[in-house]
Amino acid sequence: MEKGIVARNIKETAARNMKDATVRKMTDTVSRNTTGNATRDERETATKNTNKSLALEASTGKRFFLNDGRSLGTIMELQNALGNMDNSVFKHHVTTERNDFSNWIKDVFNETTLAGKVAKMENRFNMKETIEKYISEGKGDSSCSRY
Repeated sequence: MEKGIVARNIKETAARNMKDATVRKMTDTVSRNTTGNATRDERETATKNTNKSLALEASTGKRFFLNDGRSLGTIMELQNALGNMDNSVFKHHVTTERNDFSNWIKDVFNETTLAGKVAKMENRFNMKETIEKYISEGKGDSSCSRY
């Protein structure tokens, strides 16, 4: 039984390391783009990679667990979940004192701009629309891929 746990931990570590390498490559591409030394094609690729970073999955310990039992690993999964989320679930995570979704976006993905916008949302439909607009405009920070 102990060997199974060790093997699983090794596989999880390897998967995390592969994701880390991908994130570093994407961050380097976006950073190079901001220096002004990149070609038009490289800038377009960097923009596409930034959008992909919004879909990168949070590490196992950083997933968001809704109070209905579902778990979310990406900002895009949150966007999709908001569309069919029960209002009681939304109200559990968004109160006048806190906004769990905003905190997760900021703390796990370092998407401070999006987190600030989400923090102002008082219903799930406006929040979903805000996230959709943010993604479609390609406004993800290169640091969004941190997890």
